[in-house]
Amino acid sequence: MVETEDAPAEDTTMTETEDAPAEDTTMTETEEAPAEDTTMVETEEAPAEDTTMVETEGTPYKVASGDTLSQIALDNNLTVKEVADFNNISNPDLIYADTEIKIPTK
Repeated sequence: MVETEDAPAEDTTMTETEDAPAEDTTMTETEEAPAEDTTMVETEEAPAEDTTMVETEGTPYKVASGDTLSQIALDNNLTVKEVADFNNISNPDLIYADTEIKIPTK
């Protein structure tokens, strides 16, 4: 009979191991993107209609975009001064679309 040497028994002793550090699951605040600029921009609006007229009779006319007082006057055989004075318009170079003026009758 041949004697054989047994291999050393495998060490099955359990050893304590260190756990890997737990992942940090702490919630952190994040910076929000700046809010969209909602600043309101003032736009020029037509001034309140002046109701103090020299005369009360006249044909109503709604000013359209692109109209000029000189063209309105010319179309009605009037002078700019006549239309401006009748409507108490202090600056005949500045009229506003969508406002109503009156065309004086002769």
